[in-house]
Amino acid sequence: MSIDVTGNNILAFGFATGSCALQTSSPIVNGSFDFFALSSGTVAADGSFTIQSPANVPTSSLSIQGKVPQANGDQLSGNYTASFTSPVGSCAGSYSGMFTATSFPLVSGVYTGTGSTQTTTNGVSSSTPIAVQVTLQQGGTVTNRVTGISTPSSIALTGSILVQGFPCFTTGVTSPTRSSAVEGNLVVATFTMDDGSTLNMSGALTDSTEAHISTVSLVVNGGKCGTPPSFVHLAQLDRQS
Repeated sequence: MSIDVTGNNILAFGFATGSCALQTSSPIVNGSFDFFALSSGTVAADGSFTIQSPANVPTSSLSIQGKVPQANGDQLSGNYTASFTSPVGSCAGSYSGMFTATSFPLVSGVYTGTGSTQTTTNGVSSSTPIAVQVTLQQGGTVTNRVTGISTPSSIALTGSILVQGFPCFTTGVTSPTRSSAVEGNLVVATFTMDDGSTLNMSGALTDSTEAHISTVSLVVNGGKCGTPPSFVHLAQLDRQS
């Protein structure tokens, strides 16, 4: 989870991986669960808070209780309860426990990496080497996927991307209508490219230095290179500045 405190408002956004029991005779399986909307709450005068996910999201529920630290940089701790149900109702899981949140610096810098992709242009498929440069800055506006309400938050990401090797586009900027954010240690950004296509990027920060984003996935939709969608996997992006 990413937890952001702005004034008396507190937001949380992220994902979970665990096991869920199928509501049939099948065995327990592993699964990955997203919180589809921002969880939010307010901080009381004594620093205590409760974060609650929206009541109108039927597939997941999250409640976090804790107390904000007295000084910047101190750890934030508390407890949580969470439950998940698959959209078809065949898999359910519930969890509870204690947590500790550690302060990370805001993501900021230029990240670069190389890889290759299989692209289809005018029906012809070919493997192409690519080079990627992403400029990211954490802090902006996040939009609740359920309510549509926009809120200033350090969870949000803004930036631009330069891609060399794709035959259909070169540059793009984060889309104002789609969410780009840091979800826990996961960097997720959506760029509108110069040919009108959409490029979705995701990858994990490896540690608190934020020098690398690893196992980066690029998915292109729309335009000549994204119909059908194009998929690219990079080992990592390395921060240059």
